[in-house]
Amino acid sequence: MEQFNWIFVLVAGTIILIFFITIVQKQRMISQTKLAASIRTDISAILTGAGVAPDTTNILTMPKTPISFTCDEEGYSDFEIAKTGVNKKTPFDAIFAPDLVKGPTLITWSKEFKMPFKVMNFLYLTDAQIRYILVFNPGNQLAEQIEAELPDEINKEAIIPGSNVIDKNNYKVKFIFFEPVDTTIITQAASSFRTMSDKDVTAIKISQNSIEFYKKTGSYFTPQGAIPVPKDEENTFIYGAIFSEDQTFFECNLKKSLKRLAVVSKLFAYRESEIKSLAGSGCALYYYGKIEELVLAIEPCSQDLNLCNFPQINSIVYDPFGIKYNHDITLVAQSQCPQIY
Repeated sequence: MEQFNWIFVLVAGTIILIFFITIVQKQRMISQTKLAASIRTDISAILTGAGVAPDTTNILTMPKTPISFTCDEEGYSDFEIAKTGVNKKTPFDAIFAPDLVKGPTLITWSKEFKMPFKVMNFLYLTDAQIRYILVFNPGNQLAEQIEAELPDEINKEAIIPGSNVIDKNNYKVKFIFFEPVDTTIITQAASSFRTMSDKDVTAIKISQNSIEFYKKTGSYFTPQGAIPVPKDEENTFIYGAIFSEDQTFFECNLKKSLKRLAVVSKLFAYRESEIKSLAGSGCALYYYGKIEELVLAIEPCSQDLNLCNFPQINSIVYDPFGIKYNHDITLVAQSQCPQIY
């Protein structure tokens, strides 16, 4: 009987212990889910705000909770809070971000993508523990402009090519090189971070018309490919490449923005056609269908970026007598003629 009593006590104790452990685990899961839902709501509010308030920087203080961002080859995109299953799909938002931010500070920055009319706002995300190293020669105007415009809140630093760089124990590091930095300098820049995971140390090389992506392999960077980009007034695609996790992430958001450009262009092409038919003979000659040309040029981009003729698109928008010149110079001077956008 005494042995039976001990067995009974052990079994009963085990059952009670399992019961309370289960309750604690369920409560913890409920708490994590509530926290994740709260963070998702905060980020969603920022996304909404970015849609109406470009050129703003926000600092979101949150628990030290990892947030994963996805934007893949198939165009699927979302963000998920701490692998809790609490996520939000972002099929129409252009969010340029690393694949992981850890907090406790989330930094967001928004800029307006125009070509030349407003298309959408881009949102850039990072945190203070991700390090951005800009490498350029003194006097490089594009690089100096980019470095000056990047928010002071992010962890950025500017160095000259060939400078020694030390590992400061950041969990992600990104090099941003500007032409004409030598390829040898780029490939060797990863040597100081050889002990870090290859996926957490990346690099890009920026020029006016394309962005080249590099991947760390041991102690070196190896080129992955160059992506041509359209010219835009705010360098929004350059900033997108800086904040994007990799080439795939950047291409995914580039496709989103070009699809939006195609839709918005169609709306303005229709508006131009309607205005021309109603404006009278004195104004009709100022509406000569350049936006319709942009629609035809941008449509192939929806299927394949390789089919995009960006020089042609840039010419339609920015050349003399292109959309921007015609609207911002000619139509503005003809105050009696309605503007298109």
